[in-house]
Amino acid sequence: MLLTQFDENKSAIINPGAGMDMVENFPETVVAIFSHQLFQAILDFLGGTQIAESHDVDGIWPVYEVTYKGKRFGFYKGRLGAPACVGCFEEVIALGAKRIILLGNCGVLDRNIKDCGIIIPRKAIR
Repeated sequence: MLLTQFDENKSAIINPGAGMDMVENFPETVVAIFSHQLFQAILDFLGGTQIAESHDVDGIWPVYEVTYKGKRFGFYKGRLGAPACVGCFEEVIALGAKRIILLGNCGVLDRNIKDCGIIIPRKAIR
């Protein structure tokens, strides 16, 4: 069964960094925001310099560097839908990110989680 199998080999058949180069001094923490309005408001407020791009079938999506309270962050508009969203994660990680923080809304199947509650995932299946 899929959930009981584990492959220790960290190299996949297709790896995120294939065909991409790391960006020197890329921020280790990247924030992705799904809301167009919130993304633009924060970008306008903090400013930002484009440092990279993510690509998918919908186009080219800029990745910015912003500074808040003296800390550098990567910042980009999160893609809607799991395949596009995770594809962008893979590219941002290949560029040099070590942590990704997502800001957005989602539905849940667990009635114990309150509406607009904070969810902090601690595990994932690749």
